Amino acid sequence: MTEYDYLMSELDPGILAVLGVPFDENSSFLPGAALAPQRIREVLHSGESNLCTESGLDLRADNRWRELGDLELSGGKNSIQPDCECHNHIAES
Repeated sequence: MTEYDYLMSELDPGILAVLGVPFDENSSFLPGAALAPQRIREVLHSGESNLCTESGLDLRADNRWRELGDLELSGGKNSIQPDCECHNHIAES
């Protein structure tokens, strides 16, 4: 079982899961959106930011927070179609 499979198996109702989709192939102007998941994580985990909600909940200390990494996309028009099993699991959770 891969780390990703393990993380997916841990998703239950009430879990907050963050999954990056590094994709900008359909960009009609400036590419770069594919870099967003990495850049967002850099900011979230920098000293300039934190993972506290407005109510004061620290997501770093909360076991309901899951970071699933990024989807590995192959490129091309079909790359934005996620694995059906993965997509269905996320949608049902």
